Amino acid sequence: MGGITELRKVFALAAAHNATVMVHSFYDGPGLLASVHASAAWGGPNALLEWRYLDLEAQLYGDAILPRHGAIAVPQGPGLGIEPDPDVIRDYRLA
Repeated sequence: MGGITELRKVFALAAAHNATVMVHSFYDGPGLLASVHASAAWGGPNALLEWRYLDLEAQLYGDAILPRHGAIAVPQGPGLGIEPDPDVIRDYRLA
């Protein structure tokens, strides 16, 4: 789409035309976290996010961003809100 700057323009255009935006995130990791934050910031409490969830052997962020009752809680820590689990990185590193 062109990144966060273009996404912000899409949300503004949608708001001007009373339309809903559903952010699509094919990514896990930082891309997913950025999509969650952008959707919450510009789409409000009823923001929508399309994300292909995979039931992986290990989750990089534990259960912190797994949907509960149809919603993902926006991580509240610094930066993107949550740090990846260093044990998962260590256990699955290819090097």
